[in-house]
Amino acid sequence: MDLDKKLDLTKASIDKASAINFGTDLPLQLAIKEVKGTGKRVMAVFEDPACPSCRILHKLLSQMDDVTIYHFVYPVIDPTAGAYKVKATLCAPEANRVAIWNTFMDGGTVEGDVNCDASAVGTIMDAGKKLGIHNTPTVFLQNGQRLVGALPPDQFVAALDEAAPR
Repeated sequence: MDLDKKLDLTKASIDKASAINFGTDLPLQLAIKEVKGTGKRVMAVFEDPACPSCRILHKLLSQMDDVTIYHFVYPVIDPTAGAYKVKATLCAPEANRVAIWNTFMDGGTVEGDVNCDASAVGTIMDAGKKLGIHNTPTVFLQNGQRLVGALPPDQFVAALDEAAPR
């Protein structure tokens, strides 16, 4: 701690070490992309439909404007039980994926096709492991900053705003 400046120096070091290059380290082409308003604030979210904290964050995200969200399906809590939701989302036409994923994250159900090549999930899981994602939700902001868990909404929005291009 720097007591004079009231700064947590360890947190700054951890944040720097856990940051990523948003454009090259994430398989953005495999994400469910959602653009709201201008889409100027950009983030990637690794989320699990069985994760209570993910659902809380998802509810916050659904109320935000001017964001681009790359949703990565990341069923780590119970991969077997989450398989249907993941496949039903990824097997749907691209134009329907956001709505289907939002329904699952809101606790709803959707009848869907699960007979497609959903190998993207394995690629996403591998990318998550490579990035050291052990918890959901894990959010990466456009500046590469990593946020883990459900932060208080005001802190989350402040970090998102700070990461947005000016």
